[in-house]
Amino acid sequence: MTIKNSIIRFLEEQGGLQFAGKIANAVSEIHFCKPSNCERRMRELENEGKITRELVDNPAGGNKVVAYRLSTNKPIVYNPMHYRPEILKAKLISESQKSLL
Repeated sequence: MTIKNSIIRFLEEQGGLQFAGKIANAVSEIHFCKPSNCERRMRELENEGKITRELVDNPAGGNKVVAYRLSTNKPIVYNPMHYRPEILKAKLISESQKSLL
């Protein structure tokens, strides 16, 4: 089982909105890796459209924190200021292939 699969499984089992730190700690204990590795995989899953990211109020006060939930299969809106160049390049290539058909 990969880290990405574990993240998705965790979100399926817990349901709803889950704090990124809670997910990273739980999955890193299973895979014996750093929580930062799990956080990177969560960002990749977000870019793939499998999970969605939200900023929520910190229960302890202070700055907002990141939380994730499973995606609801709505179309992904690509924001050039938010996504990395390799993601935009892949989107451009996939869209251009449709026009060649």
